Amino acid sequence: MSIYGHTLRIFVNVVENRSFSRASQKMFLTQPSISAAIKKLESYYGVSLIKRGHNKMELTVAGDILYRHAKHILHDIALLDRDMAEFIGEKKKGVSIGVSGALFDFFMPDFLRSFYLNHTMININVIQLHCEDIVDCIMGGTCDMGLLCRRIIREDMHDDLTFEDFFTEPLYIVAPAGHPLTMSGGRCHIEELLDKRFIFREETSGCMEAFSAWLGHFGLTLSSFKDHIVIGHIRSIKNMMAESNLLSIMAESWIREELCSGKYKVIAVDGPRLTISYYIAYLSKREKSRNFDMFYNFLKSYREYDQSQHSVPLHN
Repeated sequence: MSIYGHTLRIFVNVVENRSFSRASQKMFLTQPSISAAIKKLESYYGVSLIKRGHNKMELTVAGDILYRHAKHILHDIALLDRDMAEFIGEKKKGVSIGVSGALFDFFMPDFLRSFYLNHTMININVIQLHCEDIVDCIMGGTCDMGLLCRRIIREDMHDDLTFEDFFTEPLYIVAPAGHPLTMSGGRCHIEELLDKRFIFREETSGCMEAFSAWLGHFGLTLSSFKDHIVIGHIRSIKNMMAESNLLSIMAESWIREELCSGKYKVIAVDGPRLTISYYIAYLSKREKSRNFDMFYNFLKSYREYDQSQHSVPLHN
């Protein structure tokens, strides 16, 4: 879609949602971007398009004219995109993505919902795989791209297999509200945790790899925790924590809802910051389709928007 078409889509969304903020949320754009697009249209036509009242928003006569034509224009653009996609065969190519478990569960649903609001003519095939399997699929040609929670280093990897930084988020030591550690202010030294009961993910997960590296700053390893259970699935870990005094290690996006509601609390430990990093993997020398580039660019811009919208209250 052209830049002008995108600006018209923003205008139509503002009108139909009767709100700049609701249009911003629906389109996964910042509110300043929405306002700038409307101002651009008003500057182009030299007229006011929207009356902004204290509690309501109304179209001017010029705005009503633009809205009626914009609907027809956007419909025609959608038809044009469809016909051109069919002509050049891009629709048949699609994009195949291998995604590791945590990103598959807690990032992809909202991302794909947003992507298909903006790109209806692209087929996306998303497969949940372990990080090692994602690398195999990329090298074997069955996946165009991978989203992983850790870098894979192997002797058999292609020289052009690229791991690009995607984003980093906090990892938290969390406990159910009411756990004795939360009652004492939620801050402690690492030694105070060694005799507590934990649920860990498997050691090969990106989460535990990051936690192990963090423990190294204290001269500790996972085996320093004598009383722990290992479970591979995040939702199973959260279910077990709900009615127990078990602690666990969770990334912010995995447990954001429970932290905001107060169901779980963060146990702050004196020491370096604990984080997990995610990566985009692909073969840099392999020819990229137009759809690959479109998906990749939307992926990067969406994550920047997503990070700007979420903050978690960590006070106990």
